[in-house]
Amino acid sequence: MFAFRVKLPVVAAILLHVGSTHANEELYRRVAPSTVLVYTNQGPQPGSNGTGFLVDAKERLVVTARHVIENPTGGLSPFLAVIFAQQEDGETITDVAHYRKNWQALAIRCKVVYESVRHDLAVLQLDRLPAGVSMLKLAERPARPGQIVHLVGNSIESYGGAFGYCHGHVRSAFRWDYLGARVVATQMPINKGDSGGPMVNERGEVVGFAAMATTGGQLPKNSIFHDKQVTAFGICVTEVRDALRDMRRRQLASKDPPAKQRATVFKGEARAGMHRVFLEKDTMYRVAVKADGFVPDVRLEHHIINPLGNAPIGNEWLHLLTPTESKEYRILIGHLPGREVGKGSFPYTLSVDRIQFEPESDLKAPELKLNEHVRKFEAGKLYDITVKGRGFEPDVQITDGAKAVQARYNNGARANAGGAMGIFESIGLSETEFETSFRFVPARTTDYRMLVAVGPFSPAVNGKLRYTVQVAERQALLQASGQLDAKDARLPQGGPFKIHSVKLEAGKSYQIDLVTTAFDSRLILQDQSGRQLAQGLDAEGFNSRLFFQPTATAAYRVLATAYQFDARGAYTLVVAEAMPGSTPFGMGKTLKKK
Repeated sequence: MFAFRVKLPVVAAILLHVGSTHANEELYRRVAPSTVLVYTNQGPQPGSNGTGFLVDAKERLVVTARHVIENPTGGLSPFLAVIFAQQEDGETITDVAHYRKNWQALAIRCKVVYESVRHDLAVLQLDRLPAGVSMLKLAERPARPGQIVHLVGNSIESYGGAFGYCHGHVRSAFRWDYLGARVVATQMPINKGDSGGPMVNERGEVVGFAAMATTGGQLPKNSIFHDKQVTAFGICVTEVRDALRDMRRRQLASKDPPAKQRATVFKGEARAGMHRVFLEKDTMYRVAVKADGFVPDVRLEHHIINPLGNAPIGNEWLHLLTPTESKEYRILIGHLPGREVGKGSFPYTLSVDRIQFEPESDLKAPELKLNEHVRKFEAGKLYDITVKGRGFEPDVQITDGAKAVQARYNNGARANAGGAMGIFESIGLSETEFETSFRFVPARTTDYRMLVAVGPFSPAVNGKLRYTVQVAERQALLQASGQLDAKDARLPQGGPFKIHSVKLEAGKSYQIDLVTTAFDSRLILQDQSGRQLAQGLDAEGFNSRLFFQPTATAAYRVLATAYQFDARGAYTLVVAEAMPGSTPFGMGKTLKKK
């Protein structure tokens, strides 16, 4: 009898554990089909993934962590696609090889319809939704300390696994000032790739999503986690619910925009100020800030939009902006980092007005605010444009109608002043000459407007501001027109492509442009064996650009392709020697030899 009493609790514990295991397996089967792999840029490459979950089937909305869809260089990825967990014989397929092999059939394109840097949250809207996929329900109550939570994520994708599972206990739920959001702290082993994964309670209801975690390893002392044991943080469901509410409010506002005004003017004090203004897609606006006693730092939806340079205190800041979608935007005004700021109030005036084009006119005003020149450019040709400003930094923007197609900021670039001119400048007898140069490859033949404006960090000058505009047509080494369509071969993890061959000489620098208005283009450069040497980065609009300096004179293969696997449409490929003084930094990346 005594032995029986000893063994009974052990048997009961084993049965409870088995029951818990079965419950966890059942919970996983319910949650996994509503979970997605989120891919950016080049598609299913190891380490380029994250996780998300379906939160609204009717509107096809997926929630994920914002940092999942960010570019390393800033901003959001130009290409986004998701793949839902697939089932076979009632079980979730957890081999990544299956998803990579069937990428073309399973990947679904999507776009960002809401994002918050502060809350590390993004909402994606899918182009379509697979049949039979159900959304996850948001929990009515936030997670509580001691509660068991479960997570589906993709942290082992780089090893070959997908849609993994883990669970743990909630340490606490609180508002974290570091993020400015309510978070759920757990001891679950969340890793890179799990970000955006649904964190659910025992009923399968979402109480948050994975965002960040400590590693338990040695971290620098400036890290907020340097002395912490393994702890995982998720963004609380209350933030998800608030984000969806805010997103829908903005959508309603965009359908019924306020009366159009020639100018919207705000006044405030910079510590920092935030203003909301409705802007229309493909319409050019002039955004100006007149600051009193400080150098302004201006951001649009957390993205810096003022060019860097040396600005005088109390500078008047000017920028030409063309939104990519009609919606309410947030413009934030603050102090430029690194500049000393005293105590007290710092007033400013922010004005946003729609650009009204006037016929080309002579420069007669004592101050140049914005001047316009109209010229016809032909599609696919190369034009080198040089604007020289006497005593001011010329910022230049080219527009097709009201849509900006290319812009170049001076940022203090001086013209080469030689001989007597250089001597006169050095002793102050002649105004400094600033030069803004760039290459323009039009996507279509039409009249374009060249807008010249005073750079916001130009020296203070009295009287007329004189400048010259030079346009020179250049000869292309290769100029080819093509079309991507359904019959083209496809890259293993990308879109259709066409191959163009061009001979490049060792030691010379070349600029390669892929120009199109039909799809999000992508440039790849290979040698004749098909080995990839370099790839371009995004240029204006849907265009791509690549700078390359070959080490050997040979024939090279240029692949005109797209980020979208279903891309269609016409394009123009132009290869030419780079403009003197062109800087390839930031315009492409050379791949290392393996």
